[in-house]
Amino acid sequence: MSSTAGASTTANTPSVITSFPRNPLTTTFSRPPGCDGIYLSGFLAMVDLSSTCLPSNFKSDAYFSPGLVCPSGYVSACHDTTGVASITTVTCCPALKNPDVTLGCLTTSTLSGSWSTLYCTWIAPPSSDSTLPVTTSEKGVTTTKNLGFRSPEGLNAFGIRMVYQSSDLSTQPAESTTHGSASRSPGGAATSNASQVTDESGGLSTGAKVAIGVVIPVVAIAALLGAFFWWRKRKHRYQVPPQTADKSSTPLHAELHGTHVHELMTQTNDPVELAGSGPANQSGPGK
Repeated sequence: MSSTAGASTTANTPSVITSFPRNPLTTTFSRPPGCDGIYLSGFLAMVDLSSTCLPSNFKSDAYFSPGLVCPSGYVSACHDTTGVASITTVTCCPALKNPDVTLGCLTTSTLSGSWSTLYCTWIAPPSSDSTLPVTTSEKGVTTTKNLGFRSPEGLNAFGIRMVYQSSDLSTQPAESTTHGSASRSPGGAATSNASQVTDESGGLSTGAKVAIGVVIPVVAIAALLGAFFWWRKRKHRYQVPPQTADKSSTPLHAELHGTHVHELMTQTNDPVELAGSGPANQSGPGK
């Protein structure tokens, strides 16, 4: 209450939430690809509100506490610490495939009526119409057609709201596995888009253990093989090679058996004189 110039006026001050029921966003959630559809409900064009497109235990007017990382398929649209400085509030909005459509979050105090729980919105640019495929249902007939949007027209969607405080960050388990990469935005909010696995347990990583288990047996086997070949070479060196005949050298002849050599039997023939008939005495003529 405040008074000005004697008149009593009432100032609307948004309530400040200082405590939240425990509803942790601990389960891994990935927004299905088919949740990009735009549906016309009455006069509101909304991004698919099917329960399969939202994490389990989701409530449009509740917070996930603690919640540190936006689910896959959502982006951190805004975060703030208004009310209590130690508590950070994060609003995650759906990420659509259309690069020209990016949903942002709205201030809670500006929401009312049909928009009271639709924390994410996109306002079409005022300069030109933006044509988007919108699914409508009339008299039981569902059709999809292109509709033009121009400011202040736009889309609406549920926002996943999360809160956390510094003590939630310090009590995270040392080893965490997150399906969806967490990129910190200024202020500590996080968006998730790809797989990331961190191991801060302080010991050897699984890859290092596997490498050690493979390398040690290989080194041992190599050492044994080296010792075997060294032993074999050393043994061969000290063996006396068999003597072989040198073909280029003069061949050796075996001597005759060392028995006594007998002389041949000799027969002595006395020399034979020729027959002793002498020449006839020739008488000279006149004898």
